[in-house]
Amino acid sequence: MTTRHPGRRRGPHGWILIESALTLSLVAVLTVTTFTAIDRIQGRLASDLALQDLERSENALVGYAQAHARLPAPDDGAPSATRPGYVEGWLPLDALGLSSTRRMRYIVEASLLHAPPPYDPDPLRLTAGRIGARGTINGLDLCWQLMRLERAGTALPGGMRLGFGIQQAVWPHSGAPFDASQMWLEDASPGTPPAGVRLDTRTRGPGEFAATLGCFERFSRLSAGVRSTAAALDLLRLARQEMTLRQLNLDLLEDSLLNMKWRLINWSIAIEKFVLSMVLEFIGMETTPISIAKSILNVISLAGAIAGTSWLINTDREGIDKGNEALDQLRTRRDHAKAQVARLQAEVEAQTRRTLRLQASGLNP
Repeated sequence: MTTRHPGRRRGPHGWILIESALTLSLVAVLTVTTFTAIDRIQGRLASDLALQDLERSENALVGYAQAHARLPAPDDGAPSATRPGYVEGWLPLDALGLSSTRRMRYIVEASLLHAPPPYDPDPLRLTAGRIGARGTINGLDLCWQLMRLERAGTALPGGMRLGFGIQQAVWPHSGAPFDASQMWLEDASPGTPPAGVRLDTRTRGPGEFAATLGCFERFSRLSAGVRSTAAALDLLRLARQEMTLRQLNLDLLEDSLLNMKWRLINWSIAIEKFVLSMVLEFIGMETTPISIAKSILNVISLAGAIAGTSWLINTDREGIDKGNEALDQLRTRRDHAKAQVARLQAEVEAQTRRTLRLQASGLNP
């Protein structure tokens, strides 16, 4: 007869209950973990999208400034009560072509909302007025305005130098926008955000904004162009002075040669007169000894004059020959000076065109 043990039959059912409880617990933990992870991932994605909107808006402002040489005015903008010289409002999404972007606050230095004064790259008139102020405003004028603001050193409370700033308030977990009514910029303004709201901010100081626009490289190239034009003009003036001196030396030598030629003609006429006097002396010579002696003395005197005049003629002829050689050399040097003037004139024109093109292009390539 076999003895039965009821407890052993119930054993497997007990293990099943324990395993089921453990399984349900694990499922619950995994479910909670999964939903928590999904929520965090969604929040992170939404937060990343919010930051992308902020970065896209910042780039749009930079592009607007490059195209218009100023920044756009805020929507519903008004002078800042806590920041003198600044205008606050909402970022003008339509003007920037960002209609799908989240709404965000926008603060800007008031002078950057208007056309800046024209920038004159040649204040000392180094180029004799060739490079002057333009009639149309472009990005270089905005760059000059930014540099003036940077040198002025105007700062917000806390030491921040601000050209413009944008800010959006979001819930960190969901990334949903929070309708902010005040530009905070992390100062002690009355619009302190509620607990749990994160402020994402992008700011650009005048110097940083100028660097972003490439102002320093543009100013460097334009300054080099102005100085190159001025240097070419100085060289052109020197070359013209040299050409004037060469021409003056040439004119003086030509006058000297002309005088020598006239003197040579006069010497030739004098010899003819001396010869004629000798002939007349022989014809009129009397037969008396005294008359013969006087005539001989006169003839000797005339012969000496003829010899001296002949020597002068030979000397002048040699001088004329040497003068003609020197004249050819001076003409060659004068022609070289003229060619140098022409080359420098072309260089001045090329440098002027290049500099004016740099000035007119502003921040464009």
